[in-house]
Amino acid sequence: MYKSLKYSIYIVLLLLAVGCSTKKNTAVTRWYHNLTGRYNILFNGEESYKKGMLELEQTYDDNFSELIPLFLYTSADALATIGPEMDRAIKKTTKLVSMHSLTVKPDIKPDKELTSKQKEFYSKKEYNKWVDEAYLLMGKAHFHKMEYTRAKEVFNYIVSNYGEDYTVFEAKMWLARLANEEFRYRESKDILTSLERSIDLPKNLQGEVQATLADFHIKQGNFKEGIVPLKKAIEFTRRKQIKTRYTYLLAQLYSETNENILASEYYRDVIRMNPPYKMTFNARINRALVYQSGSGSKKNIEKELRKMLKDDKNIDYQDQIYYALGNIYFKENIINEAIVNYKLSLETSKDNYLQKAKTNITLADLYYSRPDYMNAQAYYDSAVLLIDKNYPNYQVLYAKSVSLTNLVEHVNTVHFEDSVLALSTLSKAELTELIDKLIDDERQAEEERRFRQQELAEQQIDIQSNRNGFNLANSGSKWYFYNPAIKNIGRKEFGQIWGNRKLEDNWRRKNKSSLSFADLKVDDQLSDMEQQAPDKINGLVTNKRSREFYLQYIPFTDSARQESHDKIAFGLFNMGEIYGAELKDSEKAINAYEELLERYPGYENRLQVYYKLYSIAKLEKDKSRVGIYQQKIVSEFPNSNFAKLMTNPNYVEELLAQDRKVIDEYIATYQLFQLGRFDQVSMRSHKAMEQYPDHELYSRFDYMYTVSAGLRKDTFLLQKQYNPHHSLIQYN
Repeated sequence: MYKSLKYSIYIVLLLLAVGCSTKKNTAVTRWYHNLTGRYNILFNGEESYKKGMLELEQTYDDNFSELIPLFLYTSADALATIGPEMDRAIKKTTKLVSMHSLTVKPDIKPDKELTSKQKEFYSKKEYNKWVDEAYLLMGKAHFHKMEYTRAKEVFNYIVSNYGEDYTVFEAKMWLARLANEEFRYRESKDILTSLERSIDLPKNLQGEVQATLADFHIKQGNFKEGIVPLKKAIEFTRRKQIKTRYTYLLAQLYSETNENILASEYYRDVIRMNPPYKMTFNARINRALVYQSGSGSKKNIEKELRKMLKDDKNIDYQDQIYYALGNIYFKENIINEAIVNYKLSLETSKDNYLQKAKTNITLADLYYSRPDYMNAQAYYDSAVLLIDKNYPNYQVLYAKSVSLTNLVEHVNTVHFEDSVLALSTLSKAELTELIDKLIDDERQAEEERRFRQQELAEQQIDIQSNRNGFNLANSGSKWYFYNPAIKNIGRKEFGQIWGNRKLEDNWRRKNKSSLSFADLKVDDQLSDMEQQAPDKINGLVTNKRSREFYLQYIPFTDSARQESHDKIAFGLFNMGEIYGAELKDSEKAINAYEELLERYPGYENRLQVYYKLYSIAKLEKDKSRVGIYQQKIVSEFPNSNFAKLMTNPNYVEELLAQDRKVIDEYIATYQLFQLGRFDQVSMRSHKAMEQYPDHELYSRFDYMYTVSAGLRKDTFLLQKQYNPHHSLIQYN
């Protein structure tokens, strides 16, 4: 018995020793290398790869404000976290290939006649059936490290050396994905087309191929074309997490293509799949955002959103909820209610700057369409501060912000100067009474602001307390004042919100029930100080509780009043320019220009104003205004180019012909100048200067005249001083 066991061990050890060699291809060596490669090496590599992919799924943070990626390998930051697992997978697969690859041919008896099956066997390039699997895993690991060159080499090696095996089809699919990542879309399309047409494509790869095709279209912005393959991918996919992701993206694609009813249905499907809370929340929000008037689901969606507002889990997401509610009201054409909810979205926004930007832009567009340019400017301005140049339509938004900011500046100037001019006509007593009322209003407004800040601070304390979870039962003491840590936290929070407060009754009320004489005395003293020594910056009083703050802007002298009128005229002219040229609002442009002419009939640039009004009226086909301003131009400025243009239909052609005549004369004179015929140049230049004193070529005729006259007197000296060939423009 003992000898039998001993001999068995010797035989196993001998077989293992023989099997370790890759220079011999026998049934034993094939068995050994297949067994060891599969269960000792490849298994561990696959486990590392699976672990990395699971970690990627669990830690990937989707940005639901934009299209979520179909696959999770598009983020370099996310892939960096799974690098060690991919390295281990590469190490294991490299070990399998280097130590267990069998490429030598088995021995064949010379006189043996081989069957077709045997011939196929002996013609194989690789006899370890797990090597191609190792290469495939190696390529995928390199791919997930974004080492695309290495990954491509591995996948191409599989395609070139392994016929029509399963791994070849999968390697081709990964080559298509790699081409998508590197924007080589034509190559990707060719690969995917061949895979779709192949009747041998394994069934369990069909879903992944369709998903890759959908990714191919989505990356190029062809959302409509991406819908069909993505739906097919969902049909073939069995894994719940991936199926949910694909369904969410499908809903987004329908939203992008304005198929809002279908988008809503698929968002509802996502919610029913019970995904992680963040995806569920965004599916509910987006379902509200794609709501269409008349679809019949408004009440249910609104009720669901109101319920979400009350959920503590959504405190940090209330801005998105209010924005979704605003969209529902907007689509139902309940605009005022929409505005209320959009503003609540801004008020409750915390760190979600993309949502804040989106809400500001929505409000800005809404006011702009009314048009209410003052409010639109405020929201465009806020939005531009939150976005960068990569934001969609950034240049358009920025241009609107700049135009409206300039407009608001001129509008405010006109209103302000009108106001101070009106004040300058009041008696001293009336003016003092009015200013004192403004000061009282400012004090009351400041008190209201403080009260609102106090209320907000109290709410923040309540929220922070709930979040910190001050559970007295777990505090280590029966009463929180006996816990030093909690006392320090409370003292710090109080100081941050309220500052240093005097210990007294009613310290945080808006209207105290009792006031001390000391308090009244301090207020009176402060009021006196404000009147006697107002704050100044660059010579201007800045304290709005001081009379001097208001008096400093009122024009009491004739010269100051004239300066105010000049500012008003300048403001109205620029308002008309911005309304007409930049905002394309003809009505408001006409109003601004006509107000300017009505208030200042002798405005020095009224010819320009007439022509601008004439041009706008012509564009708007307002025949009455066209006639009025055409007559004003012709009668008041008969010698102007504008008048000549209106009275002479051929005026433009005549101007062009005259301009061509001057250019021809210049070319002829310049040619004579090059030939050194300075007598003729001098005569022709002088004549041209007399005939065309306002032409842009006058200075060049003058130059040739001067040089020619000088060269006739002292050629050598002027040739040293001038190089005429470098000083004149040639016309061809």
